[in-house]
Amino acid sequence: MINNKTVKSIMEKYTSNFLLQIKNEKKRKRTEKELPHSDFPVFKLGNPEFFEYLFFQKLIDGYLREYLITPALCELLCKKGYSTSILEENCKYGLKDFNKTLKNRLLPVDFVIEDHERIGIRYSCLSQKEAKDIIKEYKLNHIEILDFENTNFRYSEKNASIQRKETKLCFHRFLKSFFKVYLNEETYEIFFNEISNAVEIANAIIGFDSIHTLSPAFLCDFKIDTLTNISKMSLCDLKFQKTQEVQEDNNYAFTQKDYQVLKERFIDKKLFLSLNGNEDFAKCFITSEYLFNVFKKGNAVFFDYSAVATGYFKCIELLLQKIIELALNCHGHDELWIKCSKEPKNKSDINYQKKNKLVKFTYENRECFATEMGNLINFLSHRTNGWYLSKDGIKKTCKVLSDYKTFCRNSHFHKDIINDIKTIESIRNNTIICIYCLIGGCKLTDTPIKDGEYIGVTDNSFDRLFRKINNLPYSVKHCIFQFDENVKYKVIPLLDQESPTYSQYGNNNSRISFAVHTFDENVPFDGKKIYLSRNNMPEKMWIETFDDEIIQIEW
Repeated sequence: MINNKTVKSIMEKYTSNFLLQIKNEKKRKRTEKELPHSDFPVFKLGNPEFFEYLFFQKLIDGYLREYLITPALCELLCKKGYSTSILEENCKYGLKDFNKTLKNRLLPVDFVIEDHERIGIRYSCLSQKEAKDIIKEYKLNHIEILDFENTNFRYSEKNASIQRKETKLCFHRFLKSFFKVYLNEETYEIFFNEISNAVEIANAIIGFDSIHTLSPAFLCDFKIDTLTNISKMSLCDLKFQKTQEVQEDNNYAFTQKDYQVLKERFIDKKLFLSLNGNEDFAKCFITSEYLFNVFKKGNAVFFDYSAVATGYFKCIELLLQKIIELALNCHGHDELWIKCSKEPKNKSDINYQKKNKLVKFTYENRECFATEMGNLINFLSHRTNGWYLSKDGIKKTCKVLSDYKTFCRNSHFHKDIINDIKTIESIRNNTIICIYCLIGGCKLTDTPIKDGEYIGVTDNSFDRLFRKINNLPYSVKHCIFQFDENVKYKVIPLLDQESPTYSQYGNNNSRISFAVHTFDENVPFDGKKIYLSRNNMPEKMWIETFDDEIIQIEW
């Protein structure tokens, strides 16, 4: 039994060597001939930085194989009692040769495990004919292709060919499944984490990172990831930060009942999807999230991050304004007054109160409302019948909003620049808390079922389904869709798909085409096609593996 300390020591040895090679390569001067280039340079496909990035991407790929993954796997297997070897054929080619080939076709297998039989291990795909030829020439019993594509699927194996009889010779095995069979899951976790950390360091050494423009296609995926992260956040775990340090302050702690109300409305009723919509507050939030994700990787004190903070501040200001706007259509506000910026036409609607001049809260007077953040917060604090929270919950929400104005917005909106990314992290944290409390706690309409419509909720379930289907392993045998209790299809995705199309707001307007396969295995196809789209989505989905395992897919 190989212990974790030994595994860690082996991995540290090879990750250190891998990073040393990367550092040495980074120092070395490269000739122009070494860098990849376009076959049609006159059309200026890419720029020098793009081709240098390609060079290092291929280099890291090759070094991972040569200095880290293969030697580490071989030593781990040897510690477990297996014999491993590298074919002499592999030694004829160096990394430069490898980088010139597609998917390393020069190498028959990456290494061989000898345990009563000879098992070839590869990291890239083969056709059945290629597999047969390699098995015959190098006297192998079979080939296992380690699948580094996806580690999240529950099933552990997938076959490489639809011809089930031939899959005994060559089949895919997920990396985690390989460790379960030959090593153990704890070793897998150490192996995976150590290599992931080493690659992250290698990327930092190289100094390259891809920065996506907010094209509609990228915006769609970015919004999915952002909203998925938001949906997993628990308000109980988010602590309001007056400074960069997280502070335990009971002044911001809600009762369990209020926490439950906020979660039920914001998360369970999916009002958080308003951040996926086209309202101005949502645009501000998504823009700042994008900028934050760009800047947080660099964390350079040279930059001024005020642009990132401004979007978060404007998000809360515009969300407050949206809630006030919706409140005009709610009942029970006859006796409410709001600070005004100018006098209304009807002089009887003015109320002079100490230093403040107030105007009656009516639709006709909306152009007279003072819309500064402090005034809007003050109005909400007096709108006692406009909340789903307890009196204590209203008080604490208003304190959060007031402190957000004081310690976040006012402290950073004037004079000084923001050159510490941790300040942005604190502002972002507090912004999310405010959004959670406002959308989850405020009464938006007199008909709660319509809250989502009026706050701009935009369903992204098709966007998520589209991405889930696109990321399925190639060798899934069938997909199964259920549209209602009585309609279920077994289908195969068509190879010839329409090009994806997106709205200017990043919503996927594409269709996915499938050939319908009957449930009778003896009848191949009935010629029918179905299309998934934003307007035609299944209620449930499963995939069928080549091991005849049926797995439900969530999206």
